[in-house]
Amino acid sequence: MTEKIEKLLNDVNEITIKQKTIKETIAKETGNNFNIFEITHISQKEVPMCRILTELLDPNGSHGQNKIYLNLFFKIVLKKDIPLSELEVIREEVIEGCRRIDILIKDRTKDFVIPIEVKINACDQSKQLYDYSKKRKPNDENPKVYYLTKYGTEPSMGSRESLKDEEIGLISWNVDILNWIRACISDKATINKAPIREILLQFETAIEEFTLQTKKGELMEIENLLKTQSDIENAYSIAQALKNTLLSRFKEKLEEELIKIKPLDDNSQDDNEWNLGYKLSLSEDKSQVDVARISLENNSVFKLIQVLNPNDLSWNNFSKNKFKEKVFSISYDTIFELVKENSFNDKVKECVDWIIEQLKVNGQM
Repeated sequence: MTEKIEKLLNDVNEITIKQKTIKETIAKETGNNFNIFEITHISQKEVPMCRILTELLDPNGSHGQNKIYLNLFFKIVLKKDIPLSELEVIREEVIEGCRRIDILIKDRTKDFVIPIEVKINACDQSKQLYDYSKKRKPNDENPKVYYLTKYGTEPSMGSRESLKDEEIGLISWNVDILNWIRACISDKATINKAPIREILLQFETAIEEFTLQTKKGELMEIENLLKTQSDIENAYSIAQALKNTLLSRFKEKLEEELIKIKPLDDNSQDDNEWNLGYKLSLSEDKSQVDVARISLENNSVFKLIQVLNPNDLSWNNFSKNKFKEKVFSISYDTIFELVKENSFNDKVKECVDWIIEQLKVNGQM
C-alpha cells in the first residue's frame, strides 16, 4: 500500500515538474510572468477583482469605451437583450441590514435592476442572495439575482432561503466571464488601445490561473494515472492526508498568532473539532457571557460569537449564536487554497483581525 502511494506521488511529481517546466518556458518567452494581478496577490481576492469587473462594466468607466463592454456582458454572460435605456453600474450598493451587493446594474428610470453577487473563495452568508433579490423589479420579464462563482456552482440553501431555481442566474468565472473578457479583447474598440488590451489580457490570465485552466494538461495526465480502483483509493488517501495536514497547520499558525494577543481561554475539544477563543463580556445580570471564537465545525471553519452560560463555559453548551460566518469549507476547493502561502496567511489574518476587532469593541485591548 505504502509503496503504491509512493509510486503515485512520484509519478504525479514528474508530471507536475514537466508541466511546470513547459509553463515557465512559455512564460519566459512571452513575458506572461509579469502579471500585475499575480504580483500583487489580488487575483483571488474578491474585493479588488470585483472592482475591476465593475469598472469594465461601467459605461462611464475609466476605459472610455462607453457601454461596449456592458453590451457584450448582456449578450454573452446574462444572455439577455441589450437594453435601449441608459444603464448605471453601481459597486457595493448598500441595502437593508448593512449588506452590500457587489455589482448592481440598473437603468436610470429604475424599470429593472440586476443584482450580482461575486464569489471566488468566500463562503455564502445567511440569506445573502435572498436579501439581494429584494432589489429586483417584479415587472422585469426575467427578474433574477445573479451568482458568480469559479465554476457556476449553486448557492447554499441558507443563502437562497426561499428563492426558486428560476430566480437565480448562475454565472462562472471559468466559462462566462472568460468568454466575455475574450470578446472584449477581440473587439475592435480594444485592439488599438494597448493599455486596456494588456490589462484585459492579464485579467484573463489571472482568471485562468485561479480556475485551473492553465493546469488542464497536468490534470489530464494525472487522471490517466488513475486507472484502477486501487489507484483511485490511494489518490483519495493522499487527498485526505493533505486536508488533515493543512487543517492542522492552519490551527497551529492561528493559535500561535492568537497567543501573541493574549492567552487563549480554556476550551474543551474533541477528536474532530477545535475551538480557539476569548470570553468577551458578562451581561449585567450575570446570566450569560459572550464568547468570540474560531472553530472547526461540520467540515467548515467559522468565526463565531456565542452566548454561553457563565457557570458552564464548555464550548459545546451554548444557547445561541449571535454571529456566525464561515471562513472556508473543507468540502470545496477553498481548503486546497491553503497550500499557497499567501492564501494561507490571508485566511489566518482574517481570523486574527476579527478577534482583535471583537476585543477592541469590548474594551479588552
